[in-house]
Amino acid sequence: MERQDNTVAVAVSITTQGKQKAPDAVDRHVAARMRRRRLELGVAAETVAKALRLSPTRLRRIEHGEERIEAGQVDRLCPLLEVTPSYFFTGFDPGTRSPHICRPEPEAGNGGAAFSVTAMGGMARPVAAEAGAIVISTLHHFAFLPLMLMEDQKLVEKHAREAGLGEINVSYVEINTGIEGNDALIAGRVQFVAAAIAPFLLLWDQTRGYANVRAISALDTLPVYLVTRNPRVHSVADFSSSDRINVLKPKASLPALILQMAAAKTFGVKQYARLDRLTVGIPHPESSTLMISGTGGITADVSGPPFVYQELDDPNIHLVLTSLDVLDAPATATLLYTSEEFHDRNPRIVAAVVAAVDEAISIIRGNRDSAARAFLRIAGAHFAPQLPRLVDAALYFDRRPHATMKYAEFMHSVGDLKSLPRSWHDLFFPAEAATLTGD
Repeated sequence: MERQDNTVAVAVSITTQGKQKAPDAVDRHVAARMRRRRLELGVAAETVAKALRLSPTRLRRIEHGEERIEAGQVDRLCPLLEVTPSYFFTGFDPGTRSPHICRPEPEAGNGGAAFSVTAMGGMARPVAAEAGAIVISTLHHFAFLPLMLMEDQKLVEKHAREAGLGEINVSYVEINTGIEGNDALIAGRVQFVAAAIAPFLLLWDQTRGYANVRAISALDTLPVYLVTRNPRVHSVADFSSSDRINVLKPKASLPALILQMAAAKTFGVKQYARLDRLTVGIPHPESSTLMISGTGGITADVSGPPFVYQELDDPNIHLVLTSLDVLDAPATATLLYTSEEFHDRNPRIVAAVVAAVDEAISIIRGNRDSAARAFLRIAGAHFAPQLPRLVDAALYFDRRPHATMKYAEFMHSVGDLKSLPRSWHDLFFPAEAATLTGD
């Protein structure tokens, strides 16, 4: 088996009979590398499942670290994903347990198999320079205004220079949904994701024990609005089978979560999904256009500023509720997060990004006119009529997390999260959590 530098080959005898052991750190690392490479190449999950002779359900369990991957399956993946076996072990930093996933070598004997394993047990990870380029996913919405200021005024680059990193290349890419941002992070196409709390919590839960995705900062407490053009609807209890409610990404977005929490509050927690059958997933710019035009069959939209401002300017559209009505308090809407590996290997870059967020929020609080001009330079003139509303006190930007546990507790209670964080501290890297207060 091809081995990376600073590794040693060891022989391990593994029997393949009996009850399968629970996946360990190596399984989860290999699974994360497998999924990352699949997404990089754009290979469908169904194609991989077929190559491994698995059902899609079993492949999903493997990719999420819930089931072991076998040695022969690693071999079959190599030509499909255009890698050598050593690719799957790159970056693994084991504790005391020896890796068991490996490439088989023939051995005569009692039905066992001898394996040559790429192992790094007891060996120090090589020290590497911090990354010279990073990509941050974002959107041109008011909730992402700190990142737009960071891009406009090159704040990360500024703080990286001050930290002695020299010139680094910082790129910002628009990704429509948090779930797509999560996939890009796991695939290594971006190093930081700015997304709403619902997709963040899902990824935090799914990557516990291998990628260990956590937040480095909250960004805002902007409210989410449920609006409709159906004159008969004045509460969530008024929706009927003739309505279609856009939630950006059904069951996996903040709008979808707010709608479920509103349903639980209205009908009881056991009926939290009562309105899910009415939901559709359309990007906010398109849903806003459809709502205003009255076309496309969309009768309601769960959205945020500036799109909701455009919709409410139409006399045929009215407000049903906001996230403040559901949560009874301002709550974090958007966070900035990364993987444990990137965080720990690039401490000065992470610190530069955090400092840039701090400075951007200070600019917004001190000079919203300047922030509005930066928004126009990045997003264009399309939202110019909505920019005066940046003075709205509800549009509050803050690095401190607020009401995050309300979201987590609800998602855990309905089965969307397998693990419940003990507090908001579990959702953040310790170094960043130590500088914040929150709930």
